[in-house]
Amino acid sequence: MGINWKQKSEIDEVIKEIACSRVIRFYPTYISKITLINLDTVFEYLLELVDDGSLNILWEIRCPDFDCNSVILRTHNLSEIMGKEIECDYCENGLLVRRQHVFPVFEINDDFREFLKQSKKKQVNYLHAL
Repeated sequence: MGINWKQKSEIDEVIKEIACSRVIRFYPTYISKITLINLDTVFEYLLELVDDGSLNILWEIRCPDFDCNSVILRTHNLSEIMGKEIECDYCENGLLVRRQHVFPVFEINDDFREFLKQSKKKQVNYLHAL
Protein backbone atom coordinates (compact mmCIF):
# COMPACT_ATOMS: atom_id res chain seq x y z
CA MET A 1 0.00 0.00 0.00
CA GLY A 2 2.76 2.48 0.88
CA ILE A 3 2.61 5.93 2.31
CA ASN A 4 0.74 8.85 0.77
CA TRP A 5 1.66 12.54 0.64
CA LYS A 6 -0.66 13.45 3.52
CA GLN A 7 0.90 10.88 5.84
CA LYS A 8 4.41 12.01 4.87
CA SER A 9 3.45 15.59 5.60
CA GLU A 10 2.00 14.68 9.01
CA ILE A 11 5.13 12.75 9.98
CA ASP A 12 7.35 15.56 8.69
CA GLU A 13 5.46 18.06 10.86
CA VAL A 14 6.05 15.97 13.99
CA ILE A 15 9.74 15.66 13.10
CA LYS A 16 9.97 19.46 12.69
CA GLU A 17 8.46 19.92 16.15
CA ILE A 18 10.91 17.42 17.63
CA ALA A 19 13.82 19.15 15.86
CA CYS A 20 12.90 22.47 17.47
CA SER A 21 12.63 20.93 20.93
CA ARG A 22 15.16 19.50 23.36
CA VAL A 23 14.24 15.93 22.44
CA ILE A 24 17.30 13.96 21.41
CA ARG A 25 15.74 10.64 20.37
CA PHE A 26 12.28 9.39 19.52
CA TYR A 27 10.60 6.08 18.87
CA PRO A 28 8.48 5.24 15.83
CA THR A 29 5.66 4.38 18.25
CA TYR A 30 5.56 8.03 19.35
CA ILE A 31 5.11 9.24 15.76
CA SER A 32 2.46 6.58 15.16
CA LYS A 33 0.48 7.61 18.26
CA ILE A 34 0.64 11.33 17.44
CA THR A 35 -0.30 10.96 13.77
CA LEU A 36 -2.59 7.91 14.09
CA ILE A 37 -0.66 6.35 11.19
CA ASN A 38 0.02 2.61 11.21
CA LEU A 39 3.34 1.81 12.93
CA ASP A 40 4.71 -0.19 9.99
CA THR A 41 3.99 2.72 7.63
CA VAL A 42 5.68 5.18 10.00
CA PHE A 43 8.71 2.93 10.41
CA GLU A 44 9.14 2.48 6.66
CA TYR A 45 9.01 6.25 6.09
CA LEU A 46 11.46 6.93 8.92
CA LEU A 47 13.84 4.46 7.27
CA GLU A 48 13.53 6.46 4.03
CA LEU A 49 14.59 9.53 6.04
CA VAL A 50 17.57 7.55 7.36
CA ASP A 51 18.49 6.70 3.76
CA ASP A 52 18.41 10.37 2.70
CA GLY A 53 20.47 11.44 5.74
CA SER A 54 17.74 13.36 7.59
CA LEU A 55 17.61 10.87 10.47
CA ASN A 56 19.97 8.43 12.13
CA ILE A 57 18.81 5.08 13.45
CA LEU A 58 20.13 3.52 16.61
CA TRP A 59 19.25 0.21 18.15
CA GLU A 60 18.52 0.07 21.86
CA ILE A 61 19.08 -3.06 23.87
CA ARG A 62 16.73 -3.14 26.84
CA CYS A 63 16.92 -5.25 29.96
CA PRO A 64 14.29 -8.00 29.75
CA ASP A 65 13.58 -7.79 33.50
CA PHE A 66 10.15 -6.10 33.70
CA ASP A 67 11.06 -4.45 37.00
CA CYS A 68 14.16 -2.93 35.43
CA ASN A 69 13.49 -2.47 31.66
CA SER A 70 16.51 -0.13 31.46
CA VAL A 71 18.29 0.71 28.23
CA ILE A 72 21.52 -1.24 28.48
CA LEU A 73 23.12 0.22 25.38
CA ARG A 74 22.50 1.95 22.05
CA THR A 75 24.38 1.04 18.91
CA HIS A 76 24.46 2.00 15.24
CA ASN A 77 25.66 -1.46 14.29
CA LEU A 78 23.23 -4.14 15.34
CA SER A 79 25.31 -7.00 13.94
CA GLU A 80 28.09 -6.23 16.45
CA ILE A 81 25.85 -7.01 19.41
CA MET A 82 23.37 -9.67 18.22
CA GLY A 83 23.99 -13.02 19.89
CA LYS A 84 26.43 -11.52 22.41
CA GLU A 85 26.14 -11.87 26.17
CA ILE A 86 25.85 -8.52 27.97
CA GLU A 87 25.00 -7.40 31.49
CA CYS A 88 22.57 -4.76 32.67
CA ASP A 89 24.40 -2.07 34.65
CA TYR A 90 21.31 -1.43 36.78
CA CYS A 91 20.05 -4.84 37.87
CA GLU A 92 23.19 -6.81 36.91
CA ASN A 93 21.17 -9.46 35.04
CA GLY A 94 22.92 -10.95 32.08
CA LEU A 95 21.24 -11.52 28.75
CA LEU A 96 21.96 -13.01 25.39
CA VAL A 97 20.96 -10.28 22.91
CA ARG A 98 18.11 -11.43 20.72
CA ARG A 99 15.60 -9.68 18.49
CA GLN A 100 13.05 -9.23 21.32
CA HIS A 101 15.55 -7.11 23.29
CA VAL A 102 16.21 -4.70 20.39
CA PHE A 103 14.20 -1.54 19.74
CA PRO A 104 14.72 1.07 17.00
CA VAL A 105 15.18 4.67 18.08
CA PHE A 106 15.74 7.63 15.79
CA GLU A 107 17.79 10.82 16.08
CA ILE A 108 17.56 13.83 13.85
CA ASN A 109 20.79 14.47 11.96
CA ASP A 110 22.47 17.58 13.46
CA ASP A 111 22.68 19.40 10.11
CA PHE A 112 19.05 18.60 9.31
CA ARG A 113 17.98 19.72 12.80
CA GLU A 114 19.74 23.07 12.30
CA PHE A 115 18.18 23.43 8.85
CA LEU A 116 14.69 22.82 10.29
CA LYS A 117 15.26 25.30 13.12
CA GLN A 118 16.45 27.99 10.71
CA SER A 119 13.61 27.39 8.26
CA LYS A 120 11.09 27.65 11.10
CA LYS A 121 12.58 31.01 12.10
CA LYS A 122 12.40 32.37 8.57
CA GLN A 123 8.84 31.25 7.70
CA VAL A 124 9.05 33.10 4.39
CA ASN A 125 5.77 33.93 2.73
CA TYR A 126 6.52 33.06 -0.88
CA LEU A 127 3.14 34.26 -2.08
CA HIS A 128 3.95 37.76 -0.87
CA ALA A 129 6.57 38.00 -3.62
CA LEU A 130 3.89 37.54 -6.30
